[in-house]
Amino acid sequence: MDVEKTIEYMLQMQAHHNEQIGALLQSHTFLSGKMGELAGVVTQTRQEMEAGFKELRAGFKELRVGLDEQRARLDETNARVHETTENVNALVKIADDLIRRNGKN
Repeated sequence: MDVEKTIEYMLQMQAHHNEQIGALLQSHTFLSGKMGELAGVVTQTRQEMEAGFKELRAGFKELRVGLDEQRARLDETNARVHETTENVNALVKIADDLIRRNGKN
């Protein structure tokens, strides 16, 4: 084996490995940047989702309050309808009694 050829081959291999290492470093730098971008997007998305959920909870609370108010008004209306029905029934009974009394005379 020729020593000079062996040294030349080793130098070529070293140069080739240096190129590969340089390419790997570029890839690493690129991927590190992309990871940073991705982390920023994930953080922003999380913050937006938290804000959206907060708004959603507030909307549901407002809806619940509105439904409770509507339920209270409906209960009040039902009570008034019941009272009015009783009054009308009493009035009909009085009118019926008067008609029957006047009809017998």
